[in-house]
Amino acid sequence: MSDILINSYRLAHKLYQFLLNPVLTKPKLQMKAQTLLCFLIIKFALSFVFVMLLFIAKVPRSSSVKPMSEQYGFWTIILLVTVLIPILEELMFRSFLRFNKYYVLVSSFLLTHLVLSKFYFKEGWLTITPDLPTRLTIPLIVGLLGFALAVKLKQRLNKAWSTYFPYLFYISFLLFGLLHITKFEINAKTIILAPFLTAPQVIGGIIYSYVRVQYGLIYSIKLHAINNVVPAMVMAMTSIY
Repeated sequence: MSDILINSYRLAHKLYQFLLNPVLTKPKLQMKAQTLLCFLIIKFALSFVFVMLLFIAKVPRSSSVKPMSEQYGFWTIILLVTVLIPILEELMFRSFLRFNKYYVLVSSFLLTHLVLSKFYFKEGWLTITPDLPTRLTIPLIVGLLGFALAVKLKQRLNKAWSTYFPYLFYISFLLFGLLHITKFEINAKTIILAPFLTAPQVIGGIIYSYVRVQYGLIYSIKLHAINNVVPAMVMAMTSIY
């Protein structure tokens, strides 16, 4: 146990150093199970204080967003929260951290769909409603335009990706965190507390982004999925009772 805690501290230090100076390097070949566990320990340890703040602050949830426990059954919630959502969110917020025309296509499509659903149609991005064709068509056009641009300007964009990687890194986790503010009623209190309310997601975004760059997209998906197991079980049990 002491070895795991020591390794977690060392890994947290590396993560902090990378946060101060993000550099795009060749990814490691694989992640050991103990390393994945260490990342989870770091995530829970850093998020704990802010999660407690959510309970103390009692910021009301948005009335326009139905809890997942009211929309789906037990096994659907488990599948969504531990499989589908981690895959989609990692493709959306982390895949583009390494330049690839297909990553540009997928991330721009998913991000446009999320923003359009939440802020224009006021819908959950995974909900099936009559306006779904529109919520998919516009993002698809945006994604294809991004893909075409990535193909045409491949060399220039590949170089730009390396040059401006620190900005892409910061944008990825800040955007991931801030978009979660839509879970709450937007008012003066929410805006003031926004940095604290979204801190657990920002922390998670930092860790997932680091893992995606250092180890690969598949490992950030795995880490994200395992991290979601506990909240998935809570929501699933709520759907029963």
